[in-house]
Amino acid sequence: MTVKNVAVCLLAVLLCGCSSGINPQQFAGPDTHYQKFTLCHGYGCSQRMDVGLYQYEWNEVLAAFKPAANSAEEERKQIAKGAAIFEKFANKASGLPADHAEASHLPEDDGQMDCIDETVNISQYLDFIEAEGVLSFHAAGEPIHRGYFIDGKWPHNTATITEKVNGQIYAVDSFYRSTGEEPYIIERDVWLANWSPSRQP
Repeated sequence: MTVKNVAVCLLAVLLCGCSSGINPQQFAGPDTHYQKFTLCHGYGCSQRMDVGLYQYEWNEVLAAFKPAANSAEEERKQIAKGAAIFEKFANKASGLPADHAEASHLPEDDGQMDCIDETVNISQYLDFIEAEGVLSFHAAGEPIHRGYFIDGKWPHNTATITEKVNGQIYAVDSFYRSTGEEPYIIERDVWLANWSPSRQP
């Protein structure tokens, strides 16, 4: 990547808000449902679109949770699978081009999503599946943030889930995956230590 591209990417991060924590309801509102919700895109949720899934599409999302998981680990795999299906149908409803992993296209492509967009969108998905009662071992959690430049870490946000029995928090990070690919689900402390697919322990 050239110095010019690095500078552009840095400016994009500062403008989009990845440098601070977020509240998904700030962008999506409190009264959302799988049939009508706000899809964030364009970096920093600078652009929003009301979309929804058809019942048969939502049924396909819920099918990822059948049969019911026998363990928390198995349920996390189901959550990741359901998220990929949800993203696929949400993208179809939006008519936007597929999102590339790691916001690899610069902000002039408003169909792409940075960590803010991904966090809001996945947080809504987690709320929807929790409301359906398909989660036995986890609850939808609050987004987490890491990185302030001065600490040597690139700013980043992600949605989370919390394991009910032990309170363990997991990042549900779709930023590193393209549309329709399963997000990474990583223990919070590992994620906060600057985890990325290229820096796996």
